[in-house]
Amino acid sequence: MSRIRRAILVRLAVALTLSAVALATTTPMAGATTSRLGTRVLRAGMRGADVRALQADLSRIGLPTTCTGRFDPPTVHSVLRFERGHRLAASGVVGRRFMRRLRAALEASPTVAIAA
Repeated sequence: MSRIRRAILVRLAVALTLSAVALATTTPMAGATTSRLGTRVLRAGMRGADVRALQADLSRIGLPTTCTGRFDPPTVHSVLRFERGHRLAASGVVGRRFMRRLRAALEASPTVAIAA
């Protein structure tokens, strides 16, 4: 193999490696995110800032939930209680309908100030 070909292959390999590293460091890991609440469907086992926001919102409306950032069994329990109390199918999954009802409950809550 000629020196020129070898140099080109080495540069290509380095570029691909750097691209893969950049992609890995900018792409959220499965179950972890910094996305805002309501931008993804949340389920048991997931983690992230949006799960922590969900937990805080559930606590604000009277369903005490520890803000761990993990969609753990106590969070599932609070979600199920909310669903049952707001005539939603009790699935334990936080989707669009759940978020609409949660936002309405937050707006109706006299002690909550909602940030835009």
